[in-house]
Amino acid sequence: MKEPIYKKNHFLEGKKVYLRSFEKDDGSYLKIWLNNKKINYYLEMGYRPYREKEVKEFTKMALESDSAIVFSILEKKKSKPIGTCGLYNLDFISKRGQLNIIIGNEEYINDGYGKDSVNTLIKYGFERIGLNSIQLGVNAENLRAIKSYKNAGFKVEGKRRQFIYCNNQFNDMIFMSILAAEYKKK
Repeated sequence: MKEPIYKKNHFLEGKKVYLRSFEKDDGSYLKIWLNNKKINYYLEMGYRPYREKEVKEFTKMALESDSAIVFSILEKKKSKPIGTCGLYNLDFISKRGQLNIIIGNEEYINDGYGKDSVNTLIKYGFERIGLNSIQLGVNAENLRAIKSYKNAGFKVEGKRRQFIYCNNQFNDMIFMSILAAEYKKK
């Protein structure tokens, strides 16, 4: 029996997801996801429609950047693209990076796909590319995401007051990080 094409192309495997390299065609999904008010509710980019220009810029960065490793998140059973995640602003001297994730397909929110993607990504960051710290920033109003990041081992470092403007209000940004030593203790 021939192995399905998606199994040949995945780079990392979690319990519920595969992470594979972001491909040019994945930009069309990103545009749909980021134009969904439910998906972009806590994001600054939700102030106007996500345009083809932004899709092209993100795709170019994902395909060409030496300081970012960007993945498409595939639901394992159907090999369906459901989001994107990656490590950005990588600094291989200081051994740090910034984690970003979006589960863009509504039917996969609140089912552990984001958690599995984050856990798979931080394992990759610490065990495969040797990072010492992984940081992220999250809208303080996004309590579900903050709880999920804490469950993955991230610690709150601080906040920037009224740093994010979305939904007609200013929100604080919570900065979180996890260190390699903390990851190894889990």
